[in-house]
Amino acid sequence: MTVRKTLVILLMIPPFLHAENDSLRLNRLQQDIRIMESRISNVMQTQNQVLRETQALQLELIRMESNSDSLNQKVASQIAENQSQMENFQAQQVQTERALNLALDQFQEQFEDQNRVAAKLEAQLAGQINYQLLAAGIAFLVLIIAFVLINRRSVNRSLASSQASWNHFQDHFLKNN
Repeated sequence: MTVRKTLVILLMIPPFLHAENDSLRLNRLQQDIRIMESRISNVMQTQNQVLRETQALQLELIRMESNSDSLNQKVASQIAENQSQMENFQAQQVQTERALNLALDQFQEQFEDQNRVAAKLEAQLAGQINYQLLAAGIAFLVLIIAFVLINRRSVNRSLASSQASWNHFQDHFLKNN
């Protein structure tokens, strides 16, 4: 029985030790619980703040999506307007190009007409110059021939006059002698 008693006593000692350890543990656990509660409170506050920020961000996201939709509509209308302006510009450019081509064709025709007229005038002028040179040459020859004939006639008259004067001198000299 002593063994039994000893055993019972030995079995009773650890609960007493545990009881003392349990109260210390209980105090430590209560402190840990307070720290945990404080941490939980901080986490809850942080969670509330994060929740408010999340809601604010969600509102901002909704506003941005709304702005995005309106911006998309504005961009789409601007793109459509730009395409319309581009099509108008291209149509005007085509018309301008046609007008420019017509003007260039007319200018080319006028230039070719002017070249033909210039060539014709050049040919006429060349013909007139040749005619005038020929006329001047003929007139020069006629004048030379006329001068030669006039000169011969003058020489012949002079000779005839000189001959007559000589003859008259000889007659006069012979009569007086």
